[in-house]
Amino acid sequence: IRSAKKVQGKARERAIAPARAATIDVPLAIARLAAETVELAGALAEDGNPNLRADAMVAATLAAAAATAAARLIAVNLSGARDSRSDEADRIARAATDKAAALVSLRLH
Repeated sequence: IRSAKKVQGKARERAIAPARAATIDVPLAIARLAAETVELAGALAEDGNPNLRADAMVAATLAAAAATAAARLIAVNLSGARDSRSDEADRIARAATDKAAALVSLRLH
């Protein structure tokens, strides 16, 4: 990006495109991994050691929050532009949040 400061027009856009893409792709990868973490934590909460159920539920809640944060970061980085990756991140974050919230109904002991 520093080298692009001296460049104008389409050349500038080509120079910063990889960095701009990373501002979307990296948070999207975080959202995807966070959703996987929610699934794993959910499985542990449902079928794992009952003494660790609360820990798994908290892990799911934190992972869902990470997915939501990543989705919001993508929206900010896109500055309101429509992009399918933003829609995907929103879907992932909602599903992760719903899954984590559903774990509340489990008995702790």
